[in-house]
Amino acid sequence: MKKILMLLIMFIWLMCFGLPNPVISAKDDSDLLKDLDVELKKGSEEESLLTELDTELKPKKEEKVFLETLIDNLSGDLRLRWQRFWYRPDDREGLDKKFNVEEIRLKFSSFYNAGDLRLDLSGWIEAGNQDDTYAGVGKFYRDRHRERRYVELNEFYFTYSKGNCDLTLGKKLFKVGISTLYSPTDRHSPREGNDPIDFKDLGIWQGRVDYYIKDISFTFAVLPIFQTNKSPSSHSRWTSSVIEKDEQTDSDFYTLEADKENTEIKDHYPGVKLRNISYYARIKGTWHGWDWFLSTYQGLNPYYVLKKIKKGGKTYYIKKNVFIAEYAGGFSTSYKSWEFHGEVLYNHSYNKKDDDYFNYVGGITYTIDEWLQRLHLKKLIIIVEYAGEIPVHGQKARYYEKSSRECRAGRNDIYSLFRLEATDDLIFKYKSNFELSKGGRANIFISEYRLKPRVKWRTSFEFFNGGKKSYYGRWRKNDRMVMELIYSF
Repeated sequence: MKKILMLLIMFIWLMCFGLPNPVISAKDDSDLLKDLDVELKKGSEEESLLTELDTELKPKKEEKVFLETLIDNLSGDLRLRWQRFWYRPDDREGLDKKFNVEEIRLKFSSFYNAGDLRLDLSGWIEAGNQDDTYAGVGKFYRDRHRERRYVELNEFYFTYSKGNCDLTLGKKLFKVGISTLYSPTDRHSPREGNDPIDFKDLGIWQGRVDYYIKDISFTFAVLPIFQTNKSPSSHSRWTSSVIEKDEQTDSDFYTLEADKENTEIKDHYPGVKLRNISYYARIKGTWHGWDWFLSTYQGLNPYYVLKKIKKGGKTYYIKKNVFIAEYAGGFSTSYKSWEFHGEVLYNHSYNKKDDDYFNYVGGITYTIDEWLQRLHLKKLIIIVEYAGEIPVHGQKARYYEKSSRECRAGRNDIYSLFRLEATDDLIFKYKSNFELSKGGRANIFISEYRLKPRVKWRTSFEFFNGGKKSYYGRWRKNDRMVMELIYSF
């Protein structure tokens, strides 16, 4: 563990080395020289005082304090993960056919306070035995590649707080919304989805202002760099192999009826340009036991559309992130053992390059504790949500032949979570997602047992089924058992 921490310290030091070093003020220098004049009269202590003063003036002393503070505030977890897939996937060229997958991941986070200014950082170090999955070190600016990085600095941002105002600059998670299991508005933090069930949210660059007045907060954010989701490798079993004879498909679940020999789906990454900057604004508050928010987003669509181009006798479908406007709102309130929440979002696509639609979710949370305690159990939490979509206008722009409809989540779905806390150390969970329109089903059973105060053992069983065109039906041969040993620090 000491070796891992030393590597982590070296990594943080390399990333932070360019930061300005604390400088001793001129006034402090003047006081030190006056004291030195007095001490020099003593003669016999001259050498020791000069050595001490020289040591104090070295900037390395201040740098050590900075690093020591980051180490003191360090937290995270070390996870060892083993997976066993039960079925061989449909064969295709280059497929990674491993039944047993091993992974190791060290997550870390820390912070440094300097008066009104605070620095936060977080990330991970990880590796595994999957083919074509891990490569290199994370791109600090923007990552256009889909590989997992051996070292990733996921967040690095400064927060300046003064009075009722917080100013944030840097790379940070962008989590919004109020719903528990599925949130229509929470779709602007990209995900690392090499394992779509065990995904990680990625930080994005932002400048953000939060202003607070009593129970109300105002947020305005500028998002200058658009970061896309990371999809599984073409060699991964998570990239669907359910392809019919005359179909073309990709990892984002687009399916085209086409001549595969002369048709190709290609990625397109929006450039870092002034016209590609996105903006977000929100007002959020509490009123008589109701939590609520209203928000708007103007910028690039997180979901792709396909633009058709013919070149050299071949047809290309380019995945484009087009400009949209979002208008959203949500609420949450509680009554006794019940909690109710909901969100609605209206998506408007400029120039009709994508669909216009409403996406909404409504859910309840029910907590059972008193009578369960009579059975020597602690608590049962039940969450059920329904998400749906109401089309308004379809895609009609010239050359744009496929809307984002196929890859949008929550179009006619039921989400659920049952969490039984048997004791302080033993927890059971059941998570599910049912696609009512296409018949896709995901059922996940989880048990967690705390071996020691900082050591936890987790076992899960994951099952996927449904029609070939459903989201989970394409993973029907990815049923697996997962075991994890997690040490938190």
